[in-house]
Amino acid sequence: MLDILDIGCNMINAEKYIKLFLKKSLERFSLSATEGLILLLFIRNEQHGLPLSMTQERILNDLKYDKGVINRSVQSLEKKGYLNRETNADDRRFVTLSFSPAAEKLKETLINLSFELSKNVFVGLNQEEIRKLSFSIDKISENAWDYYKKIKEVKDD
Repeated sequence: MLDILDIGCNMINAEKYIKLFLKKSLERFSLSATEGLILLLFIRNEQHGLPLSMTQERILNDLKYDKGVINRSVQSLEKKGYLNRETNADDRRFVTLSFSPAAEKLKETLINLSFELSKNVFVGLNQEEIRKLSFSIDKISENAWDYYKKIKEVKDD
């Protein structure tokens, strides 16, 4: 039988080391790990044929982070010149964020960092194992996000 505590500890450790890798790799650009993840999300969307712009709500839902963390990170990315904010002229409440020219220059570096990380953390796994792992992590992440929202609602009441 699988030991739930071992799985939980391993997931936390993997996340910790991945964030440390991102933090160390991105510090020369004055970017946090979360800021790097946000920029990688834009790149991922582009690679899937989606536009290089999205709402902050979309970022929040895709990354499944706390609203405050995403808000601070987006503001920081804007201040650093990596994201542009565009307000809809017809509805000022609708705001989209897009890659700036500075972020465009950083895109290749971010892709290379992502490949470097993947190459090193997936050592010993074949393509089928990586595919199954990706599916499992997506499902676990979605379940954890749903549970977090549920307990947050109870706490906020």
